[in-house]
Amino acid sequence: MTFASITADIISFVQSHSAWAPPLAFALAFGESVVIISLFVWGTVILLAIGALIGAGGIELWPSWLAAAAGASLGNLVSFWFGRHYGERILTMWPFNRYPETMAAGQRFFERWGSWTVFLTRFSGPLHGVGALVAGMFGTPALVFHMANIASAMVWAFLVLAPAAATLRALLPS
Repeated sequence: MTFASITADIISFVQSHSAWAPPLAFALAFGESVVIISLFVWGTVILLAIGALIGAGGIELWPSWLAAAAGASLGNLVSFWFGRHYGERILTMWPFNRYPETMAAGQRFFERWGSWTVFLTRFSGPLHGVGALVAGMFGTPALVFHMANIASAMVWAFLVLAPAAATLRALLPS
């Protein structure tokens, strides 16, 4: 099975079972936001397709948006906790020690942007899961983390789902 065939199967499933769109959006956003899992889960393509299905009228936007935002927030919280718990020892642990360039880039980004790292890295493919981890490693206060995490998750989920929905609705005859 290829990535394309798996994606097509999931999209077909969501078309046939629209009630599964919010739980699927939650799971994909969660997977993309946990630092280790994000290496294997590329849910943005499927989330964009869910956005298109929303535009076609078969799925409501708000439940899928809230589910994707909740999944993304919870995934980043797991990464933040991991960073907070293990600190800089993470740099010597597998699999992080296999990606020293990515970890160094995350550290440089944090040194430049501070707690904004949590918000900004949400929109960066390679640093997506690393931002929350690094914020935890460097002791970002929990309240600051939660504010940036929730705000960025809400914006990210909307930007992933809404444009395809709006475009398709505009193109379809009413």
